[in-house]
Amino acid sequence: MRLRVGKLLRERGQTTYWLAKAAGIPATTAYRLARGNVKRVDVRLVDRLCAALDCQVADLFERIPDRPHKRGKH
Repeated sequence: MRLRVGKLLRERGQTTYWLAKAAGIPATTAYRLARGNVKRVDVRLVDRLCAALDCQVADLFERIPDRPHKRGKH
């Protein structure tokens, strides 16, 4: 999975500072979300992001298919 927060911000002409204020989150968290440098995202945070960005949950994420496994010795 890949977060699309940075792309949504660019499309809307907004900054990570704006997102931090609009979503009520720390600026460092907004920056990490925009860069995609997160391992987990809390459901409450997803809700705040959707409200701030006026989007749906599906707009925040992009599924990246798994790479095929190489066959070889086990």
